[in-house]
Amino acid sequence: FSTTTTTTTPEEEDNETVPITFINPDETEVTVEAEIGEHLLDVAHAHNVELEGACGGELACSTCHLIFPTDNPELWESLPE
Repeated sequence: FSTTTTTTTPEEEDNETVPITFINPDETEVTVEAEIGEHLLDVAHAHNVELEGACGGELACSTCHLIFPTDNPELWESLPE
């Protein structure tokens, strides 16, 4: 588990963000703001959420398994294939 720190330029500070809620194994919730397009593994690590990501976020191992709600059809329709 590691964290990284990034700096932004003034142009990058206006990027749109969305709230992301991570639910830990003990069922505590951590809600953070993430820029649209940012990798969720990077968001977790930047906010000290323990999410393994053994393959480094290359979608090869599923250790950073994320579960999305199924009661929002608009969410599923908006995702690229």
